[in-house]
Amino acid sequence: MMGGAPSSSTISTTVVIQNSESGPIPFPKDGVLLSYVDVFVEQCGGKEKLMGLTTNDVCEKFIKPPTFAQKSSYCELLRSQNHPAVGTATVFISHAWKYYFLDVVDALVDFFKDDTNIFIWFDMFSNNQHKAVDFNFDWWCNTFKSAIKQFGHTVMIISPWSDPVTLTRAWCLFEIYCTIDTKSKFDVAMSDAQQELFIKDMEVHGNDAIDKMLSLIDAERSVCFHAEDKALIFDIVKKSIGFDGVNALVFNEMRSYLISVAEECFDRERRGAPKIQYGIVLGQLYTGQGRLLSAAPILKASVMAAKALLGEWHVLTVEAQTALAMLLQSQDRFQLAEPLYAACLEKRRKLYGDDHASTLTALNNLATIYSDLGRFQEALPLCERCLELRAAKLGPLHQDTLASESNLAALYRNTGQLDRAQELAEQCARSTGSSLGEDHPDTLVALNNLASILEALQRYGKAEELLLFVLDKRATSLGDDHPLTLSSMFNLAAHYRSRGRLDNARPLLKECTERRINALGPTHPDTLLALKCLANIDNDRMRMSVSTENIIEDL
Repeated sequence: MMGGAPSSSTISTTVVIQNSESGPIPFPKDGVLLSYVDVFVEQCGGKEKLMGLTTNDVCEKFIKPPTFAQKSSYCELLRSQNHPAVGTATVFISHAWKYYFLDVVDALVDFFKDDTNIFIWFDMFSNNQHKAVDFNFDWWCNTFKSAIKQFGHTVMIISPWSDPVTLTRAWCLFEIYCTIDTKSKFDVAMSDAQQELFIKDMEVHGNDAIDKMLSLIDAERSVCFHAEDKALIFDIVKKSIGFDGVNALVFNEMRSYLISVAEECFDRERRGAPKIQYGIVLGQLYTGQGRLLSAAPILKASVMAAKALLGEWHVLTVEAQTALAMLLQSQDRFQLAEPLYAACLEKRRKLYGDDHASTLTALNNLATIYSDLGRFQEALPLCERCLELRAAKLGPLHQDTLASESNLAALYRNTGQLDRAQELAEQCARSTGSSLGEDHPDTLVALNNLASILEALQRYGKAEELLLFVLDKRATSLGDDHPLTLSSMFNLAAHYRSRGRLDNARPLLKECTERRINALGPTHPDTLLALKCLANIDNDRMRMSVSTENIIEDL
């Protein structure tokens, strides 16, 4: 958070000065060398002395005392000493004052590891922490924004990785707005601790961890200490780039950055179990983003390495085989995925027992591949057993239990049990929405399944309403080019086609196809399916045109 904006801490650390009669107060553009921050830490007594202190704490204990006599900023103090560590900043640092200071430093050092001689604008150093009055909003919209343009680069510190505090602060939203509006570069950075937590969450939850994080990004949920400031910020964002514009920038940057974190971890390790683990995480990330050709060699190598180094029955071997099976399933290579899923289920049963959470995940995976193969009667008892065990082990409202309910409802539809399917799907949609939230990826999956069942029941109006809702929510919470958003776009286009509304179906499917080509590649199974359906729609329109001409001729 910019130091001139209201701080999230209880002690004001803002530099806010009234506009003078001679014109607006200029924005202080001095920054400190990033390499100097390590010197500052040592001057404070070392990392042990700063451990557990927030940026606000460090400001109170180590910035205000030495600058008190001349009532200056820390940069001004350094400049008065002709210190070489002060100069015109070229990067603006956006953060939250409640972050641990050492975590912020760690994130910056890691991000700029190839250029530590860069001057950073960090409010604790750059702003005068002894003056706190008030800027008017015109100052923010003009003087501050021109400074952001001059810097040309904003780096936002992200913590925690799964729900960053900075993305819930209205003044940080304003900083992103200024960055976008001035066409400046925007990046995010995380500390080593947050990077490790991200990797661990990926190990446990796979791409669900990323999708959940993206679903929480919503600029409109930003808060502000002063309601009038929030209203002004929201108004200017709405009238310019819009909240969707802010969300889209953050979506894309977060996805790219998290993949780069996994890539760096993978490249850093030369061999052994850590290399295998990072390979699994990176392969899952690539699969979830539709980068199937990138995922394939990494996951195949991870399986081979795990077998050779750890043996067939080691947990990492099973994890690698599961990730490879998911990749094959995403490639529509169901026949190859099925024996892998079956082998993983057998191993997990022997390793953990029948009702262990990971065993039940493997049981669910095997049921889904049977369904993909059209072997619904084989999938049905597995799915029913999985739901029964999950409900008993985890509880009826656990996320995994609700996912099993949704899967079972889809199977009831595929086996012609439409009334049972509707009842279970409606129950699942209500429970998922109330326990996880209406924007959660699992809630949207449940609603999508319900729409499919309602369409089979010929309740087309309600089905279309749900399809539109899911598409809107996925586009907002995951981004326009996320594979799940594109699936929703495809589903809605297919609905329009089934109702004979080809003029609605074709432009939507054309957009879906173009986006899939750009996001997933021209050979991805989803892209090929969209191309095939687009050709079918054109054939439908041609047949309708010929039929109409024949009718006219007959008349």
